[in-house]
Parts: sequence; structure tokens; C-alpha cells
Amino acid sequence: MGRQRGSTRREFLLGAMLASGGSALRRAANAASADYVRTLARYDVPDMTLTDMNGQTMNIRAALRDRGPVILQFMYTTCSGICPISSALLADVQSSLSEEQADLRLWSVSIDPEADTPERLQLYAMALDAGPNWRFLTGRLDDIVALQEAFDAYRGNKTRHELLIFIRIQSDHWVRLNGLVSASELAAEFRRAVRS
Repeated sequence: MGRQRGSTRREFLLGAMLASGGSALRRAANAASADYVRTLARYDVPDMTLTDMNGQTMNIRAALRDRGPVILQFMYTTCSGICPISSALLADVQSSLSEEQADLRLWSVSIDPEADTPERLQLYAMALDAGPNWRFLTGRLDDIVALQEAFDAYRGNKTRHELLIFIRIQSDHWVRLNGLVSASELAAEFRRAVRS
């Protein structure tokens, strides 16, 4: 059963990448030889309410008051570039990291909230076999832009976004990973952050 789910996820994500004529696959192959950049940063997360793929609301600032680690990414479902790659990465590490850290939360925030309704995010989450601790979030465009700006991730429009993954262990301290990181590297970065 696990093999079938993985195959479905790979087919879905490969289909999304191939929709651009394979250019995303070529970009991913080229980026694979480049290193990612790891930095430590403090982010003042705005007080805003987002909606997840099940229609449940979440105040992001209040949710960050809860102890426990968070891995956050910005993405959108119609992206044929880096989003399927980073989403597949989170799908690959979610079970192994969740086994080590039961309170780990994964948040995928859509940067195209006008198209990414909760229903659309739910389909995307299902294709990735997202577990119960992985929330796909959307909201008002102004709030999404403000959130990206708070993480120094806003680049003017959705097509110019970078491959960024953020790891929060506690408080407002985050590990920022910029670039193509493998599943094993992300898991190692998470473990390193937990130890520090």
C-alpha cells in the first residue's frame, strides 16, 4: 500500500513538473549540484488568521506560541517549478521526522490564495499523502504577502519565489534553508536544530 501511495505522489508531482515541458526537471537537475545556504534568523510573525485545507482557521502567531517544532514552506498548487520539488521533499521526510518528534508540525502556505482554495489544497495534500500534522494554508492575499515579507521571502509575485524551507524549534528563532536541499539534508538540518 505504501508503494502505491508513493507511486501516486510521484506521478502527480512528475505530471506537474512535466506540464512546463520538462523545464522544471531541467532546473531541478541543474540545481542539484548547487549547495543550499543555511542561515539563522529571527522573524516577527504577523498576527493573522489563515484557513487550512479542511476549512479550519488558525491564528499563525498563536499557533507558534505552542511548543514544538515547525517546518514551513511557501508554495502554490499550480506551480510547475520548485513547489512540487519542495512539497515532495516534505512528503519524503514527514514520516521519519514525525516518528522522532511527535509534535512536529509542517505548514505549507499558499502564495496564490486566490486560486488555492481549501478544496484545492485538500486535493494537493491528498496527492502528497500528507499526515495529520501537515497543514496546507491559505488566506487573504494581503496577509499572505505580509507573511512572506515577515520571512524575507516576498519577491513581487508568485512566479519569482525561491526554494525556501524554514525550521522553527522554539520562540522566534528559525533556521532558513535557501536552495535545493535533499530529504537527508533536511532531516539532518532538523536534527541539528533540535540539538542546539
